[in-house]
Amino acid sequence: MESVIVELRNDKALQLLKDLEVLEILRIRKSEEKRVSPLSKYKGIITGEASKDLIAHVEQIRNEWDRI
Repeated sequence: MESVIVELRNDKALQLLKDLEVLEILRIRKSEEKRVSPLSKYKGIITGEASKDLIAHVEQIRNEWDRI
C-alpha cells in the first residue's frame, strides 16, 4: 500500500473521503500517526563519552585511509 498526504480544500472533501473508506477503497488515519524522523528516533542513544570515542575512532580510520 502507498501512503499519501492529502490537503482538503473544502468541507465536502472530508465526506467524500469517508465515503471512499466505507467502500473500502482507502483508509483514513488520524493526524497523530506521524512518522518519526530517523534522527529523532536515535537521538540520545549514545552517551557523551561513547560519542567522543566514536568520533575519535572515525577520525583515526579516515587518517589511515588518507595514508594509503
